Amino acid sequence: MKDAVKSIDLIAPQAGETLYLHTPEQQAFFNDPSRFVLHEADPTPNKVDYTAPLPVRFRWKAAGRAVLAISENADLSKANVYTGINDCRVYNLLPGKRYYFQIQCGEIVSEIRSFSIALELPRVINLPNVTNVRDCGGWQLNSGKRYKFNMLYRGAQFEPWTVLPHGCGINAEGEKLLKALKIKTELDLRADGADFFQSSNMLYCKIPSTAYATWQEEGIFSAEAMEQIRKIFILLADKLVYPVYFHCQGGGDRTGTLAFLLGAMLGMSYDDLLTDYEFSNLSVSGERIRYSTVWQAFEKKLQTFAPGESVQTQVTNYLYQCGVSDLLLDKIKNILTE
Repeated sequence: MKDAVKSIDLIAPQAGETLYLHTPEQQAFFNDPSRFVLHEADPTPNKVDYTAPLPVRFRWKAAGRAVLAISENADLSKANVYTGINDCRVYNLLPGKRYYFQIQCGEIVSEIRSFSIALELPRVINLPNVTNVRDCGGWQLNSGKRYKFNMLYRGAQFEPWTVLPHGCGINAEGEKLLKALKIKTELDLRADGADFFQSSNMLYCKIPSTAYATWQEEGIFSAEAMEQIRKIFILLADKLVYPVYFHCQGGGDRTGTLAFLLGAMLGMSYDDLLTDYEFSNLSVSGERIRYSTVWQAFEKKLQTFAPGESVQTQVTNYLYQCGVSDLLLDKIKNILTE
């Protein structure tokens, strides 16, 4: 009988390695020249969802089931722990961060090794069976600060989406990941229906909203829609509700419009705002482009709030018209910027 393995051989990640979590399809999105060419949007839903990120895959050789500890601290304090037999896949680590890890199998302990996650944006979140989920944070702001990670998440609804041929709904693994993200509030932007998934760990808040400038005749510019935007910003000015997950059905239109308003108000660049909006092309919702009729009408209407000024000024003036005060905006900025 062979002797049991008395050491742990770390295989991956390599010491000091930088890992990239965007998939090849996501990388192709950034390099796709068609995004910048005038064309009609294709609304046909995609059959395959390309919005999930790659995991960080840990591999090692040991005698049996082992414990993996991962931490942002070199002494492994405040570590998250996982178990596996020579393999473990971990999702949703933070871009731009260095991590340290160690494997323990019985009384045998490996060396402590470090690796880094590349700063790729948007930060895509793995939430099994739910499309188009990502962290709103990480983007550079014109103030010199960054949009804070782990505070505001956007995506699709949690329950089954009948447009999808395979359905879509959060499962037990997804619930576990939601808890790991420590999301406190689900903000539902849909006008009808209630999310059958209402976790006891989250506050469920429904504030029906719309999108663009042509939906429901006036889009977000009707008096009714502007009142709903005011309610949303009142909610987001309360630091006790964070982290927040906001969604509509597919996470592209109503969710994309609100994400644009928030990012512009905080000071994201125009290019980054459009990239974040068009990233929904990788979801099952169909194409979202800057040249679509609804998007062009939305931008044209926004420009009337501050002709010739920056998109940040235009959106801020729009929010003033909604009844959102400087006090509320300052509270949100303090919560969402590093």
